Order: sequence, then C-alpha cells, then structure tokens
Amino acid sequence: MNVLILHGYSDSNKGDLAIVVGMVQGIATTRPGAGIQLQSVYSESDPEFDFHHRFVRKMGVKVQQMAVPSPYVDSADQSRFRNVVAVRNLIFSACAEACARLLPPLKGLLPRQTAALDAMRGSDIVLLKGGQYIYNDQRGLRALLYLWRILHPIYVAAGMKKPVVMLGQSVGPLVDDRGRRMTARALGLCKRLVVREKKSQALMAELGLQATTELAPDFAFLIEPKRPDAFPATAERIESGRWLGITVVKWSFPDAADPQAKRAAYLDAFTEVAKRVHAKSGLSMALFPQVTVQHHGESDLDLLKQLAERLEQLGIPYVLVTDDLAPEELSYLYGRCEVLLGTRLHSCILAACAATPVVAIRYQGFKTEGIMAELGLGDAVFDIGAMDVDGIEAAIHRSSESRARISSLIEQRVAGFRKQLIEVLNRVLPK
Repeated sequence: MNVLILHGYSDSNKGDLAIVVGMVQGIATTRPGAGIQLQSVYSESDPEFDFHHRFVRKMGVKVQQMAVPSPYVDSADQSRFRNVVAVRNLIFSACAEACARLLPPLKGLLPRQTAALDAMRGSDIVLLKGGQYIYNDQRGLRALLYLWRILHPIYVAAGMKKPVVMLGQSVGPLVDDRGRRMTARALGLCKRLVVREKKSQALMAELGLQATTELAPDFAFLIEPKRPDAFPATAERIESGRWLGITVVKWSFPDAADPQAKRAAYLDAFTEVAKRVHAKSGLSMALFPQVTVQHHGESDLDLLKQLAERLEQLGIPYVLVTDDLAPEELSYLYGRCEVLLGTRLHSCILAACAATPVVAIRYQGFKTEGIMAELGLGDAVFDIGAMDVDGIEAAIHRSSESRARISSLIEQRVAGFRKQLIEVLNRVLPK
C-alpha cells in the first residue's frame, strides 16, 4: 500500500514534525510495510529544502515538493515587493502543474510537477496532514490565494479517483463567505474529515459536512518520550533541577490596534510570571524554542533570547535549550519539568505525552482550548491578547501542588487518545 501525505512543513517546527512522526508511526503500526511519501509545501528550489525534512527522511519517508508549493522561497521579512514576486511564482507553479497534468507531451519539461503528480497517481490514499492550515483569517486577495493553494490538491486527487482523508485538523477561522464556500466545496470531496477538537467539528456541521466528519485527537499524541542521548549535557541539567518549562510564539497580533505594544505586553507578562513563580516556588526557567524555522524572518528563539536577557538581569536561573531535538526528545524534557507554561500547542501536547501538567496560552483560533479541554485542563487556558498574570501564576501553582493527581489524569487521557488514533487509522486506511 502506498500512502501520500500532503502539506508537510518543516522539521524545525517541532509541532508539525510531531504530527508527521505520529502519523508515520501510526501508519507503520496499522499497515506494516506501507510505502509513505510526504509532499512538502516548500519548493525544492528553496535552498533549505533538505534541511526542512531532515528528521522525516531518517524515518524512511520519501519527501518531495507539492505540485503547487508555497510561492515564498526564502525567509525574508514580508514586504509588498516580496508578495508581488510570490504571486508571480504562484501563477507559474499553477500553470506548470496544469500543463503537467493535462498536456502529457509537456511532462518532460516540468519534472518537479510531474514527479508530484505521479506520486499522487501511484498512491492508494491521499492524507491531508494534521494541523491548522485550512483557514481564511483575513480578507483580501492574498488570503484567498493562500486558501486556493491549500485546497487545490484535493480537487486534483479527486480527479484521479483517489480517496482523500483529512486527518487530525483544526479548520478555520473562515472570516468571509467566499472562504467558507471554497472550503466547503473542497472538503466535500473528501472521503472522511477527521478533526481534532469540537469547535472544528461544529464548523464542519455549519458547512454541511457533518455526515463525513468525526472527532479524534491530534496525531502528536502518539509520540512516546525518549531521553535525548545525543545531548547528554542538556538532559542531565534538566534532570537535575526543578523547572517551569516555557514556550512562546512571536505572534503578530494581527487584530490589535498596536501589535508592537501587544507583543511587548506578552513578553512583560512572561517576565512577571517567571519572577513570581521563582520567588514563591523556587523553580528555575527552562526555555524551549518549539519553532526555529525562520518563517518571515522570525522564530521562537528570537523572543526567548529577549526573555533570557530579562531573567539574567533579574537573577532568575534559567536554561535556554537550543539543541536540534526530535519530538520524542522534547517530550522527555518537558516531562522533567514540574509544569509547562506553553504557548505553542504542540509543546502542550508533547508535555502531556510525558504526563506533565500544562498551563496554556491560546493564540490562534480555538485549537488550544479545544485540545486542553479534551485533556481535562480546560480551566488552565489563557488568551494571548489579554495576558492574565495573576490567573496564570495561580494556575501554575495549582498545577505544581496537584502534580501527581493531574499527571495521573493526563496519563489516562493520553492512553485513551493513542488507542483512539490507532482505531481511526484502521478505519480510514485501505486494507
């Protein structure tokens, strides 16, 4: 059996990598010997293409670009000129894909598009990778072009009579009627729509897709913690102390009147929480950059370095973990923390895989609150736009004081999630 997974991103986004690793391990468990291929949103013309998929390739997964990849082929900051170039690239890729698909004599002139289409033709099932990338959160042409690019492969696969399954998604937000219509039409061609939280399930019902929709956990819950033996100094330091784990996101605050002020307030809140928690509980701070891919010129590491400088000035002990870790290794280190204060959703999931209590900061749509509710931690979610320092501090102390009880609850929930995910794969994958 040949399985094609679409919309691969970067192994430097450890959450995206965790989803792919979980899917690949789950497929290998339920369908031993299956051939698995991942198509990346990155163009093979991107000089970082091989580095983006360094971990996935080690698992024996073949990686290639999608027929219509992202039109951005560098990590520079956003600009009007860069967007114009991206539109040009998108038009070229779309035309090349159409020619390779509809005009066989031209296939030899378009090797990358041809290879991507041939992989789809040779597959027995096409899976839309889990995550949150089917959305339309802003109005305007750029947002609609993005949504078209994301949804277009569904039409291509359906045209080839391939079963398409959306696996482990949070869909939305969809801010206008055109985006909702585009999404409903494309997802209506899928054989099965597996969403990872209840608000996405409700959105599917609003779009008239409830008959093919089911709810299942995020595939990163299949990750099993593993000590990072290649980085013994980091492992030993985390093992030997008492830590509050911290993950951040360098969020753009697109709806804020003053995004820079909001970002400053976000960093101020983390600083104040760290100061209070260290003073009261004696915990040191373990800073984890969950995403280090330089997306539009920024990564989590940029913000964590600023936080580390503040902790240094305040005399608060900390460690900034910069090793290139696999998801299972990150999960192990999160498991050595007393509590994780996590903004990145998959840092929260990987901490849960190690039964660590989580206090989460919600920043995009409803994916975080939905998954935290499924973990039984719905009362430990705070919004990035209104950082409640008192509430966050109190939640951290509650989690630390009740760690054994909360850990036991999380462990039970995660065991159930893993069983459910294997059952989903057994249902949707061809025999």
